Amino acid sequence: MIRSYLEERFRLPAGDSGFLSRGVTFCSLLPMRSIPFRVICLLGMNNSDYPRRPQTPGFDLMAGHPRPGDRNRRNDDRYLFLEALLSARDKLYISYIGQSIEDNSRIPPSVVVSELLDYIRQGDPENVKSAAELVTFHPLQAFNPICFSGGDTRLFSYSREECRAAEALLKRHSCNSLSDGEVERLPEDPEMEKQVTIRELIGFFRNPAKYFLKKRLGVFLEESDVQQEENEPFDLTGLDKYGIGQRLLEKEIATGDMEALYPAIAAEGRTPHGAVGHYELNKISGEIKTFVRQNEEVLRSKRLPALDIELEVNGFRITGQLEGFRSPGLVLYRYAAIKAKDHLKLWIMHLLLQATSGPEGNGRESLLLGKDGAWTYSPVEAPLSRLEEIIGIYQEGLCRPLHFFPESSLAYVESLRKSGGCNDESEEAALDKARTAWEGNYLPGEGADGYYRLCFGNSEPLDEEFRRLSLAVFEPMFEAQRKNTRGGRSA
Repeated sequence: MIRSYLEERFRLPAGDSGFLSRGVTFCSLLPMRSIPFRVICLLGMNNSDYPRRPQTPGFDLMAGHPRPGDRNRRNDDRYLFLEALLSARDKLYISYIGQSIEDNSRIPPSVVVSELLDYIRQGDPENVKSAAELVTFHPLQAFNPICFSGGDTRLFSYSREECRAAEALLKRHSCNSLSDGEVERLPEDPEMEKQVTIRELIGFFRNPAKYFLKKRLGVFLEESDVQQEENEPFDLTGLDKYGIGQRLLEKEIATGDMEALYPAIAAEGRTPHGAVGHYELNKISGEIKTFVRQNEEVLRSKRLPALDIELEVNGFRITGQLEGFRSPGLVLYRYAAIKAKDHLKLWIMHLLLQATSGPEGNGRESLLLGKDGAWTYSPVEAPLSRLEEIIGIYQEGLCRPLHFFPESSLAYVESLRKSGGCNDESEEAALDKARTAWEGNYLPGEGADGYYRLCFGNSEPLDEEFRRLSLAVFEPMFEAQRKNTRGGRSA
């Protein structure tokens, strides 16, 4: 009956019934409309919309040179808000966009609303309601479970469809974390537990959670069908810049003629068209020449053949090839800032090299070169013992997600070593560094990785296991590492 009545009323043509009529009146905030009502609702009291900002043309000389007595639109709006406030007899309802549609962060209301809240709090501090009771923050989506939980009587919904969506969301969250407290430890895989390639071992320590989900559970989060960029590039950034820079670096080391690659790179459509693209390539080439000149003694040295590795570590078979040998030793270089994954890669390769029998592995140093510095890895006294620790962590990581995150772990251990102690203050500062690397600052942090969020979304990742594994992996590496001056010489 109610639906039939509403449908009939809505089918009637809408006419101009004037400002005051029966029912609910919708109108703008205008002067001389401050007539008392039982309920007044002020909608759209956003910080950027009210008081209104006057849009004056450029030829308005009065706006450029205001005088006493001139009309001020913002002051008029503040007075209109006061009139509406005094006109409410029973209830005053104020609505504004208080949360971002992008990241759900809080957005302040209009300045007049903020002032009203301050006046209410200051007027009667003993009897006034708290801020949480005065302001109701609605969830971003209508299917948020809080609307159906009954925890807050101000948030409710009668939609069956949204309720079903909220139930599905709760079920998804209940199985969205693979932390130790919710998932049992998987049994060891007999096919994987006794052998691993060098590439697989390095890939594991780049992201243990990703390796576990892929190898043991068959979970792949990457999109298989990647759409090509349709917009024309106007500059070189991100992975495109790194990939082109690395190719030009290899060409410079091999032949010294980077310009021979320009036509091929331009034909791929990854650089800006015409003179702008040529300028970008010349800019990168100039930086690469400086990089090669600073490390010329190492990068121009003779290349040596790869070394076949087949090691038995505590009953565990490691196989593969070590590539990157030059006259000074094992060399790994990148035309980019060195990250934790680069240190881990060379550290594992360095340990394998040290553990080999014969002249190839005895007393050899390894070098890591990047745009932000160069590092030398000295010979290790007991490489097999270090490899046993590495393999032990790898075996455990095949059975459950480990709380080891390369960037966050590196930041944690670096901070501890710089402070020179393990007291509570140093520990807290190191954890703050690790949390910054995990959560990010202006850019997304390491924790934004989809595999990490799937495994540790509902748990605390930087726990006791995180601290233990970080020290177990990076502390021996720092003991064998020293940072060099320019040109590859030790500091």
